[in-house]
Amino acid sequence: MMITKEYEGERLFWYQFLRTKFQIIINNNEEVKYVTDGQILRLDHNKEPQKPPEILNNLEQIKYLQWHGQYGQNLKKVGKWKASWKGQILKNAGEQFRQEMFFEV
Repeated sequence: MMITKEYEGERLFWYQFLRTKFQIIINNNEEVKYVTDGQILRLDHNKEPQKPPEILNNLEQIKYLQWHGQYGQNLKKVGKWKASWKGQILKNAGEQFRQEMFFEV
């Protein structure tokens, strides 16, 4: 099932944020496309299709921000995750995730 919704987000223009309309196309709750003026700005894959995907509304982040890291058991983020902006890794920006281990007694 494919769902298309229109959103209003923000984009940076001459040091101020302007309201801008864009579309989000969600395909089977697995793939999320951000589209404006017929151009795909970003394509994300929802790692947990049983949950609704996280929706971004800042067009600058949609176009330029990416997170890099690994997923562990149950598709949980583990280890060091880094952020990049326009393909450049950001210094002092990232998170450390650890996976809790549960054992049955």
